[in-house]
Amino acid sequence: MKLKSISDTQTAYKSIFRAAKILTCLSDGKNSLTEIAEHCELNKSTASRLLTALEKSNMVIRDPLHRKYFLGYLVNRLVGNPKTTHLNLITLSADEMNNLSKICGETVVLDILVGVRNIRLHTIPGVHNIRVYDDNYDLPSLDIQGAAIKVLLSQLDKRELNLAMNYIEREDANNNRELVKNKILSQLTRIREQGYDISRGERIAGAVGISAAIRGYYLPAALSVLGVESRFKPRIPEMLPVITASANRISMNLQKHHYSLVTSPTP
Repeated sequence: MKLKSISDTQTAYKSIFRAAKILTCLSDGKNSLTEIAEHCELNKSTASRLLTALEKSNMVIRDPLHRKYFLGYLVNRLVGNPKTTHLNLITLSADEMNNLSKICGETVVLDILVGVRNIRLHTIPGVHNIRVYDDNYDLPSLDIQGAAIKVLLSQLDKRELNLAMNYIEREDANNNRELVKNKILSQLTRIREQGYDISRGERIAGAVGISAAIRGYYLPAALSVLGVESRFKPRIPEMLPVITASANRISMNLQKHHYSLVTSPTP
């Protein structure tokens, strides 16, 4: 009876892992049964069986006309609230964010990058009467202004970054978009190497932002402190190592709790 229980558990793990791979395929635009089976290294009957189960649970929908599969209502509902979807990251970052807030007294924020959109997951407002608050990221094009978005973009690989650059609508004085993109790519390379960025008045006049990369999450993530320039700028040399160290500890927290990767179950 014990051996059967272990076998049943392993079978359940394999099914869940295979279902997760199928959902990943669909998110990557692989929508036909043949594509899904090949990419997930499954035979068509197994892939079809798993797709049927996912369809019944509303995680997948099937277009009978074109015989293609797409992410379903339940998946869209789950990811519709980023704070719920990324609660693990918020939880693992909370202590560091609270500590930073006490040290600097300025606004502390946690951001992730979803596609080309900067999503603000958590904010601890500054303690001062005059403080920086910036929560407007629902823009029609990719707006590369501010330390946070640059740190997030710097974590993309070359292919993803080239795709993201297609959403930039900025031009220089000579209407040369390509030159602007090359300058941005050069800047992002430097930020990737150093792991942080500092902005002054880019998104909000009179504001300074210090943002540091959080490594190891499955999406680009960044920890930032935003302050009024007249008050916070003189503290940059003092606060920069504190903020980067805090982001590094969150990264180690992620690695410790294994939230960054999904691995195949042991057969």
